[in-house]
This record gives sequence, structure tokens and C-alpha cells, in this order.
Amino acid sequence: MSREKWKDILEGIGFVAIIGSLIFVGIESRNSSRQAALTTQALEISAYQDLMSNVEELNLLGLQNEHAAFVLARIFGDQGDLETLSEKRALFLLFRHGDMAYFMYERGAISEDRLRSALRPLQLHTPLFNEFWDQNKFAFTEDYQNYIDNMIAGIVENNVHSAEAFVDTFYSFDSDSLQPVLSTARDSIPRILFYQGWAEGGNYEVIERMPCNVESEEAVSCSITVKDDLIGALGIGINVTDTFHLTFAYGQIVSVTYSSNDPQAYYDAQEWVEENRPELIEEPCKRFFDGGLTPGDCVRAMVQGYSEFAASGRDSEDPQMPE
Repeated sequence: MSREKWKDILEGIGFVAIIGSLIFVGIESRNSSRQAALTTQALEISAYQDLMSNVEELNLLGLQNEHAAFVLARIFGDQGDLETLSEKRALFLLFRHGDMAYFMYERGAISEDRLRSALRPLQLHTPLFNEFWDQNKFAFTEDYQNYIDNMIAGIVENNVHSAEAFVDTFYSFDSDSLQPVLSTARDSIPRILFYQGWAEGGNYEVIERMPCNVESEEAVSCSITVKDDLIGALGIGINVTDTFHLTFAYGQIVSVTYSSNDPQAYYDAQEWVEENRPELIEEPCKRFFDGGLTPGDCVRAMVQGYSEFAASGRDSEDPQMPE
């Protein structure tokens, strides 16, 4: 091999070595920059933790010492008895805990899953926590405020979706589908399942379904106007509105009750049937709205009794139709 070729090869190797050196320097520089950023991040988090520790110690003092609690109350303009003041200090501690977690999340030190886990002690679905947050949120950064507000809005939105799904299932008249929906509201199951069978047997027809209404972070109500055989048997020419009241905890339905704007004639007819035609309803209406097994037969017997009540002329007085 000629000297010229060897020279070209060596120059090529040297060129590659130079390129490799530049790449190595670039990587080292990037690693140094990243390490510097991580060091700065760690210092920021440590400094904020130290600052928040001072705040926590102040709040803890208000929890542990009665005199300190009242001193802090005077400083911050709080009012109430010792239990109320201690409660507020404890809530501040919990929300400051969440604030620290959010700061670490902002700095990339923890993932959002870790943040959500750290925020779990904040019972954002309860009135106590929500009332405190509404009154004191401005003591925290705007970004943290927005994050907590969005969490609360998400909880409420999920509750509304669950309530709408409950109404769908109720009026499907499929008890096998309704029972799983009520799995976390066991005390409500006997009454609601009976009512579903009653509604099916009474030929409840949905005339108007209003959007479910948020009563609070843990309560939703859903109103449905229906046409049914019971009111039809009375011949008073109106439709009534039933309202389901659902209570939630941790995103689960824990209680369902209902109310109705039935006219007075409805209750008068029921009383008349119970007094004058007890044999009509005695068997089919056992465990009336309390887990009875024949709600369809029960309501059909009631419809017959309501028709007899109407025919007797006992409903000739003002039926006090609902507004």
C-alpha cells in the first residue's frame, strides 16, 4: 500500500476521532446541564419544603395548644370554638400537604399519578372540605387552585353521569341491571327495586326528563315527569313529576331516595283503598316499598282500587293539583 493511501487512511481515522471527541463533549455538556438543572430543582424543592415546614409547625401548634389556637385565630381573624379553630388548622395542613405535592409535580419530581395519590387525603367530595376550600383557596398559588378546582369539577361531572345512568337503568325496568348500580347503596335497594317494579306494573311512561341537577359536590337530583295508570284511574288529567335524590361518596352512589308531587287525591285514594278494600292489596302489597316481591301485582291492585275510589265520587272535591 502506498504512502499516500496510508496517509489518507490515517487522516480519516483522525477525522473520525475528532468527530467522536465532539460528540463526547456534547453529551458531557448536556449531562452537565441536566445535572445542573436537577441540582437547581432539588434546591428549589428543598427550600420550599423548609418554608412549608415552618407553616406546618405553626398550624400544628394551633392544633396542640389551646392558647396558641386562640392566638392564631386572633391573628388570622378566625372565629369559633376550639374545635372549629382546630379543624381549620388541620384542614390547612392537609391542603398545604397537597400544595407541596403539586409544587413537586410542577418541578417534574413526581408523576401525576403520584400527585393524585398524595392528594387523596383531601376529601374533595365532602361539604366540609369544599366549604373550607371555597373560603381559603386564595391562600394558595393560582395553578394549585385551578388544579383542585378541576378535580372538584371532575368529581361533580362523574356524579352527574352516574346519576343519569341510574335513571336510564331505572326506566329500563330491568332489575338485574339496576342492582349492580346500587351495589354501594345497599340500604336503598329494597325500596328502589320495589319502586322500579311498581313503575313497570303501573305503566309509567316518561313524558319529560329534565337534566340531573347538582345539589352539592356529593348530591345530585334527577326529575322525570311521567304518565301512569294510577293518576289515570283518578281521571284528574295531570302528569306528576318524580325526583330521585342521589348521594355520592368517593364517586359511588351510597344512597337513593325519591319524592313526588302527587296530588292530594292520590293519597286520599290510597287511604280509601287501605280502609275500604284491604283484601285487594293485602297479599300483593306485602312489604310495601320495602323489598316486596310482587310490586307489579301490587300497583295493578291499587289501580283497581283507585278506579273504585274515583267511581265512588269521593274524589269530587278539589284534588289539589300540584303547581
